[in-house]
Amino acid sequence: MFLEAAERIDTAGTPDSNTAIIDALAHKGWCVMPGFIPDADIHRLRTLAQEQHAAERYRPAGIGKGGNRAVNHEVRSDLICWVDPLDASYRQLCGERLEELRRVINEQLFLGLFD
Repeated sequence: MFLEAAERIDTAGTPDSNTAIIDALAHKGWCVMPGFIPDADIHRLRTLAQEQHAAERYRPAGIGKGGNRAVNHEVRSDLICWVDPLDASYRQLCGERLEELRRVINEQLFLGLFD
C-alpha cells in the first residue's frame, strides 16, 4: 500500500515525497521511492564512482571502528570509497536531497541519524 502510494508521487525529492517516505517507514519499516534520485543524476553518480575507481581511491572495506577496525575478506570482500558530503558534484546531484530527507526522518520519527 505505501509502496504503491510512493510510486504515484511524481515530485520525487520534494516535501511530498518525503512525507510518503516517512509514512512508509513508520508503518512498514522500509520504502522504495522510484525517481527519488533522477536517472540522469544516477548516471552522473555512476560516472563519478567509476572515476574514483580509476583513480584507485577505493579501499578494502573493513569491519569495526577506530582501533577495532580490521579488514577480513571472509566477512567483507568489497571495496569502498567514502563520499565527501562537501564535494560540490555530490551535493548538486543528491547530497542536499539526502540531507533534507535525513533531517525530516530525524524530526518526524524521532531518530538520531547522523551524516
